[in-house]
Amino acid sequence: MKSMRLRNQWTRSSDGWVAGVCQGLGERLDLNPAMVRLVWFLSVLFFGVGLLLYFVCAFVMPVEGNEESALQPKLLGVCYRLSEKLDIDVVPVRIFTVFAFLGSAGVVFLAYLLLHILLPRESRFQE
Repeated sequence: MKSMRLRNQWTRSSDGWVAGVCQGLGERLDLNPAMVRLVWFLSVLFFGVGLLLYFVCAFVMPVEGNEESALQPKLLGVCYRLSEKLDIDVVPVRIFTVFAFLGSAGVVFLAYLLLHILLPRESRFQE
């Protein structure tokens, strides 16, 4: 199952312009990276959230060739465990969590702590 998760991994490209986010998303979604950059640029100009989203993606998405780093639990491991439970990629879960946290005035933080308590931990995370 892990090899499948690695093959479908959202990654930043090492050949990208700034942090490789648009190039990586273009490759992942089978789109022309120039089109992804254009849409991203327009979202920065017209909506303002594109720049924040870019920085969050650059922070959360691993660089291609370093996909194993995304599979490591971070900050209590809740996003990783949730992605395992739902059988989806961990990167979009982390991106959604960061934006939900920023927009919720702390409610998502409380839900995050509650999920930390409720989601079962795998034995490999326990020391």
